[in-house]
Amino acid sequence: MDANWLVEKVVGAVYEVANTLGSGFLEKVYERAWLLNSDCEALSGKRRLL
Repeated sequence: MDANWLVEKVVGAVYEVANTLGSGFLEKVYERAWLLNSDCEALSGKRRLL
């Protein structure tokens, strides 16, 4: 897997979630939305343990 491809996918998905939800939510809301994003299914792997 090419690192540039991975970065492009992650950044693109983050922007998509942020643009869809807008601002003002807690980080956990954005994290869950990112994990639900169909483009990120293969990238989600492990969730952060915080």
